Amino acid sequence: MVHPEGRENTRTNIQRIPDRLRQIIFSPLIGLVFGILVCLGIAIYALWYSSAGRFPAFPEFGNDYIQLGESFLHGQLSLLEQPDPQLKALQNPYDYRQRENIPYHWDASYYEGKYYLYWGPVPALVFAAAEGLNHAQPSASVMVDLPYIGLGFMLLAVFLLILGCFFPDAPSLSPGLFTLMALVNLPSLFLLGNPQIYHASIIYGQFFLFLGLLGWLIFVVRKKSFGLIVAGLGWGLAIGSRVNLSVSVIIYLIFVLVWMVNESGWKPSLKNMGSLLIPFALCAIALGAYNFVRFSNPFETGQKYQLTIPVAHSSYFSISYLPSNLYIYLFYPMDLVGKFPFVKSALFDLSRLPGWLSVPPTMSFDHNIFGIFTSAPGLWLMALVFPLSIMAGTSVRRPGSFLPSLPKWIYLFAMLAVAGLGQFLFLMVFFFSAERYIPDFYISVVLVTAMLVWGMDEFLKHRAGLRFAFWLVVVGLAILTMGMGIFGGFGVPPQLFRLFNPVLYGRLASYWNDRLPLFFTLLNGASRFLPNMPH
Repeated sequence: MVHPEGRENTRTNIQRIPDRLRQIIFSPLIGLVFGILVCLGIAIYALWYSSAGRFPAFPEFGNDYIQLGESFLHGQLSLLEQPDPQLKALQNPYDYRQRENIPYHWDASYYEGKYYLYWGPVPALVFAAAEGLNHAQPSASVMVDLPYIGLGFMLLAVFLLILGCFFPDAPSLSPGLFTLMALVNLPSLFLLGNPQIYHASIIYGQFFLFLGLLGWLIFVVRKKSFGLIVAGLGWGLAIGSRVNLSVSVIIYLIFVLVWMVNESGWKPSLKNMGSLLIPFALCAIALGAYNFVRFSNPFETGQKYQLTIPVAHSSYFSISYLPSNLYIYLFYPMDLVGKFPFVKSALFDLSRLPGWLSVPPTMSFDHNIFGIFTSAPGLWLMALVFPLSIMAGTSVRRPGSFLPSLPKWIYLFAMLAVAGLGQFLFLMVFFFSAERYIPDFYISVVLVTAMLVWGMDEFLKHRAGLRFAFWLVVVGLAILTMGMGIFGGFGVPPQLFRLFNPVLYGRLASYWNDRLPLFFTLLNGASRFLPNMPH
């Protein structure tokens, strides 16, 4: 027989559980600790994954930034490698037919008898510093891991600042969750598994782009003027790593300058403008001088002189590429199978495009392609949250006005959304489609999604049941994105583990094949609801 007091104590303890759970979910300290643990977990996984489970030994990959870094150490801007004399003797070395049987440095820029690189020089400076300090060539994998790991901590800081400033009542664990969704996904892990110059340029560009955003938020939220210096420097170095990011940086600068003038007026803002624009201008001048010394033109990166494309294009950019790129980047299908790694390699095949889609003959495609809505289900939240957020916004109106009362975070949201959309549209009109370009806009989309989710949470905070169900969907899609990334990372080229650690790959296959085939069979069935997903 249970004593009545015992039953009462048990009931009281059960009632306390939701309160304790709420304290965990909404505690800023626990949210910070959870976020730091997430970033440490990301760092550990990145080193383990990029080393094919053999850390501290890493696979050897060629990366032209290593060669460019060595050139810098020798005091020159061209590569140390000398072009073949037959190439120098050609009347027009840029004609693919003339150089077809002559060895040359693939995808380098050739100008006046020397090889150059058309990627931004900033990562090469980092590679050069690493080699100068260590007196040995740096590992390409490690040099790509470093900005990826640093990006995790920066994004956590960005999410925490946005949450603390604009969404103080949102779950404190969510910044860690969105950091995971931003970095543990197939587009990001594809960069880690392919530490070549293409991917290094992209990941360094993202590192500096969001370093600049973090600096700007430090100024806005913490009122620290040094944040503007960090912002200007970060955005300048982002362009110096990947010139394509000029699209995002210019949009950021326009929004930031308008914000400054709107907040304080022209004259009071001049000092802050100087703190932002002077370091940015110094980076731009240095990049222009670098290009001028090489090609006698501060705006020429070497793209014009590259030795890659066999057929000359009338235009690298055209609106005619837009329909094909939209479908490919958003919806190009992936295969889900019932055995490890469950996500098959996404080899590009024109026959998998819908028949109604007309592909211009001048378009080119990388070997591997996957759409963001098929490879990163967390972005499905955009389709759910955006219309709900509009409905929630229109339900709150200013007194005496027919217009909705805009939330105070809407300016930052617009800044991120316009920059992400601009970067996305830039890729949509480019003739070459490649999965490695997705990170150029992916993290911006995750930031926008996070703000929409937090805005929706604010609307639902007095509807406990709906709020709980909403966060179940958010967490579920974030976990699904991470799962697709982790398992897909074993199946998408270069398939590090199969090549460099087949024994461990076999053990992983044996372990997971006994546990998850039913889940992926169900997931493959659910893919029927997505357009043109294979069944």
